Amino acid sequence: MSEPVARWKCEVSGKVQGVGYREVVRRSAVARGLVGSVWNDTSDESLVHIDVQGSSRVLDEFLGAIAGEQGLGRAESVRRTGDLPVDPSLTRFKVIRGDPALETVDRAEQSTQLLTALLGETRGIAKETHEVVNETRGISKETHEIASATRGIAEETRGIAAVGRETLREVKASNVRLDRIAEAMRADVQGSLQVLTPDVEALKAQVAALQQELHHQGAVGRTARSTG
Repeated sequence: MSEPVARWKCEVSGKVQGVGYREVVRRSAVARGLVGSVWNDTSDESLVHIDVQGSSRVLDEFLGAIAGEQGLGRAESVRRTGDLPVDPSLTRFKVIRGDPALETVDRAEQSTQLLTALLGETRGIAKETHEVVNETRGISKETHEIASATRGIAEETRGIAAVGRETLREVKASNVRLDRIAEAMRADVQGSLQVLTPDVEALKAQVAALQQELHHQGAVGRTARSTG
């Protein structure tokens, strides 16, 4: 079942003349399959009139779409002012132009505003670009500082490694010296033992002879006492 068709008369107020607003209305209507027309009020530069026909649901959506900020313009109020008889002969949505001289002025004003807006955007882009360049320079400076610090750490690490290698060499040299000292001490002890061994053996022999003599004398004494 097809939706009922309605035809509305609407009025838009705000900054809507000389800013390309009628073209905004036309594109929005065509995108929704609506037909009708839009034109400027010749006595009030803040008004635009619309005759639009289509589904009631789509008409409500259309009025919401053309409200508010629209490019260089601003539709402060979009309202339905009445109903018109449905016209089956309407097949497209068109912009009704006014006096050619006024239309030329409107287009000139629109071009001026577009150029002004473009200039403002260009200045904004230039400012952002300048800020990005400054940030890039700052990052480059920080990167350079980090690289310098890294090189410093690398130099310190190499210095510590060199000290470690030198210390290791000294420890190895000390171990060699200690081994030599220990070997010399073992040789001295062995030499001393070799020198002392004959003296010890002779001393043992003397002690044994003395013990034997004492034992003999004791035996003789016991014999003499027994015969007496």
